[in-house]
Amino acid sequence: MGSHEQRRVKEHLGHLVHLMEIDPRKDMIEALIPFWDSKNNVFRFSDFEMTPTLEEIASFMGKGSSVWGADLRNKKPIIPKNVDAKKFLELLKINQVKKESLKKGWVSLDFLYERYGQKDGFKNYRNQFSNQGGEEAWKANGCFAFMVAFLGLIVFPKRDKHIDIRLAGVVKALTTMESPTIIPMIMADMFRALTKCINGEMYFEGCNILLQIWFLEHLYHHDRAPRFTPDWCNYVSSHKEREEKIDFPKGIIACEEKFSVITSDEIVWNYYWFPVKDVICMSSGISFLVLIGFRGVQPYAPLRVMRQLARVQEIPPNDDMSRFVFDTPPGFAFDSTDILKIWFGSIISELSEMVVEQDKGKVVSGYISWFCDPTTFDDIPEGSSRKIKDYHIIR
Repeated sequence: MGSHEQRRVKEHLGHLVHLMEIDPRKDMIEALIPFWDSKNNVFRFSDFEMTPTLEEIASFMGKGSSVWGADLRNKKPIIPKNVDAKKFLELLKINQVKKESLKKGWVSLDFLYERYGQKDGFKNYRNQFSNQGGEEAWKANGCFAFMVAFLGLIVFPKRDKHIDIRLAGVVKALTTMESPTIIPMIMADMFRALTKCINGEMYFEGCNILLQIWFLEHLYHHDRAPRFTPDWCNYVSSHKEREEKIDFPKGIIACEEKFSVITSDEIVWNYYWFPVKDVICMSSGISFLVLIGFRGVQPYAPLRVMRQLARVQEIPPNDDMSRFVFDTPPGFAFDSTDILKIWFGSIISELSEMVVEQDKGKVVSGYISWFCDPTTFDDIPEGSSRKIKDYHIIR
């Protein structure tokens, strides 16, 4: 893609496209999985909890993307829709071709690359393209094809490495909706993948590289004065430089041993590029939110991790969120009205409620005793006592 096409892609995906530059830490992700508390969708360590937050994922996407917003409540979560073979080809501006895999709901990377990734794609497949704008229109359509491929391989991967054709509908919404956000979808699939893996699945069907970056950034003691380089706010691309300075062990066993003993005073709770003026803390009717993912629905309880967002960590409510955990296989249709009401009923914690020492993660006096009370939770994974399985973590 040329520079113009690259700018168009980043307008919608932000800095997520730079995930391709990051080397995956398969060992770290595999070691993290046993510490996942699938009842509350948080990682549970010796004396603290953590989870990816909406605002943190938004910060990685960057201020230049259409999904960024100081107040995410004003954004419309993208809802995955069913896309059949005919609709997929229509969105890709390709004439009807006989492709058995499309009927099964997937397409290969080669199919997209041959038509839109190669320099001679327009010439080689000219008769297959249905656009009327010639080569310039083909280049524009290439941006759409790239986003479908990127989301299918990096953000919402399938274990067989095929690309789900429903992602064409996601890209269509991302590029045409007013004030869209893909962040809830990314987080929901990440939560789902963690839960599936801890329950025995052998493949992480979520954005493992983003999860890796999220955690490692909480171990890096940032300079308070940012360096104003051309990409100074691109925290994905610049992560590699910081990762080299983080003294984190290599290998599954060594990582697991580290996670077993890590304590809250080793965590840098608030990313230095915060503060965010408004952060979502709960919904108006319930103490959590519900996120609609690409493959299922998952709850999100920011009240459990408010110190990641530079607020005081109160003792959170222990609500039953299990009724908001279910898969949505291709072709599944459900009424998202109530879930969207929960989203748009979000309550924020404002800038005035931030603590002074943001990176220390202030907690109320009873937090530790509450956290260590064995009667508080009845199904928390036991960390290092759980055997690590041979999970297959994608690139």
